[in-house]
Amino acid sequence: MDRRSFLNYAAIGTAVVGAGLAGYEFDRWQSAAVPPSISTVMQTRTLSETVTETLRLASLKGRLFFDYNGNGVQDGEEPAVAGAKVQLMDGTSKMIAEATADSAGDYRLEDIRIGVAYRLHLEADRKFRYMCRSTEEFAAIPDGYGVPLDRPQSVDIGLMEGFLTLPFHRGKVSRIEGYVDVDPRPNHIRNWEGGNQTYDGHRGIDFIADKGTEILAAAPGTIVYAWNGWPNKPVWGDQDDTWKNGNQVEIDHGNNFWSSYNHLDSIAVNETLWSSHEQRQHVKRGEVIGYCGYTGFLPDLATPMKPNQVHLHFQVSIPGPNLYKNGDRRGEHDVDPFRDLYYGQHDDSPISNPVSLWTKDNDPQYALTP
Repeated sequence: MDRRSFLNYAAIGTAVVGAGLAGYEFDRWQSAAVPPSISTVMQTRTLSETVTETLRLASLKGRLFFDYNGNGVQDGEEPAVAGAKVQLMDGTSKMIAEATADSAGDYRLEDIRIGVAYRLHLEADRKFRYMCRSTEEFAAIPDGYGVPLDRPQSVDIGLMEGFLTLPFHRGKVSRIEGYVDVDPRPNHIRNWEGGNQTYDGHRGIDFIADKGTEILAAAPGTIVYAWNGWPNKPVWGDQDDTWKNGNQVEIDHGNNFWSSYNHLDSIAVNETLWSSHEQRQHVKRGEVIGYCGYTGFLPDLATPMKPNQVHLHFQVSIPGPNLYKNGDRRGEHDVDPFRDLYYGQHDDSPISNPVSLWTKDNDPQYALTP
């Protein structure tokens, strides 16, 4: 064999080996990108006598469960949600596929065309009003979830009655000192149970805990206000509200709900002012955002709190239109996370909720039992 023939054969051999290695690398990449036991299907259909179209199809599967603690993972005693309908809609709200969750809560949608942005909708027991896939998000069930189906996917969804978890580790709080006053009339007090464990105009819940107790985000969201300047720079409200809350964190959870954490000893997030134009910090459900303290003033607006008055004032609200801009609280409405027995009974009732906003793990519609 002359030298030229030898080089030609060597080049062909190298190309064959290289192609084999490339194929191996592609298979290895593909197996990593597509979860085991889930495969992409190639389907060819005839559009006309001379034109055919090849479609890439995939499946979407997952499990529905009653998410007691709102973390998007089926833990311990959290039961499956059977019989719920799972529907996949396209951008025109046309239903592409539908499945019913079996006794284990499992659903599977087959032969879905990939490369299309879909939305996943659920029809479940009406007690479920929210859902989540992780500690970083939650959504109202009627809103559904966006699913960019670029490959086969597995999506487990936790269903919740409410979306709030306790703003501390269970067992770290000794008692509730005061609930929200759900009676808006001056000189009338009433808590969610119909009792008087509150005081006139009290807008939140007072949880009694030791100084330094970790305070947790009750739901995922964005920090819109965080102040750590007490006592040198005491926090004042807007011109119409001179309530001073001490060191404070406020979180926008989306879905038109905010929560605030007041009288903190210190905060554990980046300080953020209403006027800040920097990218705002996102927090997960259960993330430490501060530590319990006694900064701020008593309701008389003149007497600073004392060391024996350590507590967390936790408040939920529907924000007004100017809060992001400058902290103007006009137009804001307070919401009682527990069931508001006063709701809808009088013309002067505030915007509130007739059912609990707590998740199952927090004994919705019942008082805290550490």
